[in-house]
Amino acid sequence: MVSTLSFIAILVLLVQTNCMEWAYGHNGNFHYQAGAEFLQLSGYRIGQSHEVLPSLKRYLQHFGYLDTVADTGISRVFDEDLEAAVKNYQLFFSLNATGILDTATVHQLIQPRCGVPDIIKDLAPAKFHRINVTRNSSSSHYSLRNKRWPPSSMRLLYNISENEHMPFPIADLRPVVREAFETWALYSPFDFTETSIDRIAQLHIGFYKRQHLNCPIPFAGPNDMLAHAFYPPSGKLHINADIIWAINPEILRNTENSYDVQSVALHEIGHLLGLGHSTVPEAIMYPSLDSQTRKVDLHGDDIAGINAMYDVLAD
Repeated sequence: MVSTLSFIAILVLLVQTNCMEWAYGHNGNFHYQAGAEFLQLSGYRIGQSHEVLPSLKRYLQHFGYLDTVADTGISRVFDEDLEAAVKNYQLFFSLNATGILDTATVHQLIQPRCGVPDIIKDLAPAKFHRINVTRNSSSSHYSLRNKRWPPSSMRLLYNISENEHMPFPIADLRPVVREAFETWALYSPFDFTETSIDRIAQLHIGFYKRQHLNCPIPFAGPNDMLAHAFYPPSGKLHINADIIWAINPEILRNTENSYDVQSVALHEIGHLLGLGHSTVPEAIMYPSLDSQTRKVDLHGDDIAGINAMYDVLAD
């Protein structure tokens, strides 16, 4: 459970104030604004050309579906590599895997989403755990990563950074973030405690705009990714301050194009603990979220994933 007491006396990891280290599969400086741009590609397939295809290739590179290619090697041609990447993307999101940019695929591409890659390719061999989900034909495929919090780090301190970009007073934000941590604490071996001292915290949460903290993944505005987080032991969670945020269900319900802070925080905390994305749409760890949607309860898939990851610590 989360308490308000700060464990000042415990030994903690000192975390750098920037995020130049992007754990697991970062492809260099990256941002995207999908939106209407990708709508131009509806119906496109192998052999065709379009000026927006380089942007799509960079998008699919970042999220792990297309091998990294230097910007100078990105053409406007819908080639075999792009077709294979589109098929893999379609498989992840349980779409018809044709390799063609049909309406359903383009609709998924333009959804606001987490900025963390779906497929991580540059890992050493790791164990995998497949979870079959009741009442759902899909299953998630969680990678039990080499870098997890060790048994000595089951009590984590988190800090909420106060800055000019925060959309709410910190007194209003604290209980929302605390509840998100409490949800994970119920189904994992972790205890989470807020601290006002940033330098002793292992987990750092803040709202930021555009280029921030020397981060290699800048936000690009209100049509960009919702948030991104970094795997252990980095512990950084950055939320896009240009998004319209809601802090309670009533505001969410009555504010068009708004997104729920608690839902997004819950998802990103999963990354802070080491979980990747789930292929199950009902799961918290699914990479995208519709506006005016509240998801604040862990799905069986999320619970199985966190348990599988930390049950193997004794191996």
